[in-house]
Amino acid sequence: MQQHCRHLFFVCCMIISLPTHAAELVVIVHASNTVTLTQAYIKRLFLGKIVYFPGGKAAIPINVQSGTDLRSTFERTILNKSSAQVRSYWAKRVFTGKGGPPKEAHLNEIVQMIANNPRMIGYTTGITNLSAQVRVIGHY
Repeated sequence: MQQHCRHLFFVCCMIISLPTHAAELVVIVHASNTVTLTQAYIKRLFLGKIVYFPGGKAAIPINVQSGTDLRSTFERTILNKSSAQVRSYWAKRVFTGKGGPPKEAHLNEIVQMIANNPRMIGYTTGITNLSAQVRVIGHY
């Protein structure tokens, strides 16, 4: 019995130690938007440092609601900042009159919002639930 318990404990430890894969983060735009953007450009858009796509069309970044895992992943992966650093960044920008953070929406609304507005850029998880009206411009 003791041998069986040790074996079960070992198996459980192995399962727990297996790497977990977070959902894929994809950056999307309207299907008619033909831009190609680097991660650095996407970062500048979401930090309000630029407000146009290459070519001069206005860009409207849309964030997933704060406090979600996807938002934290986006902030770490694309913005290279923690959630606290992002909040501090936007507090300073608002205080100095340099602009406010991107609008937020529920994850399940992002794809439809971008499908309805060619000026928007946002992010979601994976590519399985995307409509033909949006285009993936980056996988992270």
